Amino acid sequence: MIFRHVLSLLGGLLLMFAPSASAQQCVGDCNDDQRIGIDELVRGVGIALGDIALELCPSFDANDDDRVAINELTGAVVHSLDGCPVVPPTPTSTETASPTPSPTPTDTPTDTPTETPTQTPTRSNTPSRTATATHTDTPTQTATQTPTVIPDVSGIWREEQLSVTDSDCPQPIADQIRDTIAGLPSHCDYQVLQDGPQITAVACEEGGGGTATGEVDQSGTIRIDFEPISRTDQGCTVTLNVPLTIDASHSPTTARYLFQTSFSGICAAVEPCNTQVEGRWTRLP
Repeated sequence: MIFRHVLSLLGGLLLMFAPSASAQQCVGDCNDDQRIGIDELVRGVGIALGDIALELCPSFDANDDDRVAINELTGAVVHSLDGCPVVPPTPTSTETASPTPSPTPTDTPTDTPTETPTQTPTRSNTPSRTATATHTDTPTQTATQTPTVIPDVSGIWREEQLSVTDSDCPQPIADQIRDTIAGLPSHCDYQVLQDGPQITAVACEEGGGGTATGEVDQSGTIRIDFEPISRTDQGCTVTLNVPLTIDASHSPTTARYLFQTSFSGICAAVEPCNTQVEGRWTRLP
């Protein structure tokens, strides 16, 4: 299943951000002005190729191994697009004085005059006859509910031709997702099981296996919300949430995955972003 392969995707994203985050610095910021310029990126490439000495910009060596690797260059590109990570200041504790309680005044009771009740004479009225109305119930008409018909979308569905169609992520992240998708098998056959509106999709072994559950509505649209998964390395956490939508009312059709990527921990300065991945789904006889 495509979702199983996002584990390798998470690992690739962590390689981009964890080293730079653990160093608590902006990778590629040669002059410490908290931004990455084109000239600094060019300098980093030169250091990686061995044409320029590392001493001219040691901030490119995020993990202190005396060389500049691809993931460090990629991290510098991300910082040039999104800005350098901000290290939160250490909060300072402030002592708050406790208020001194004030004495509560006590009310002094005062004498209250007592009124003497005055007796009022009572007049007797002659009762009069009251007419009684007779109520007749009107029968209530009951509306008849039309049962919701859920179409049958069970069977074997083949997924193929997956590709990235749109992304608002920084280019290195979008490229990492694109490379992961390109490394998947050419196709994967899903067995879709149905019990009313409940759906269970069982993936092929070539696609990583596994099952996912979701629902189908009366229009034939399948919606599967995978459980978000996260990985953490050196204080940087990457989380992926990948909902899937398929219009299974006809075949062939389009499956739409939305890769929702977010960052937390010491790489929280990287903005969350989305990448749309689409594939062709065909119902096999």
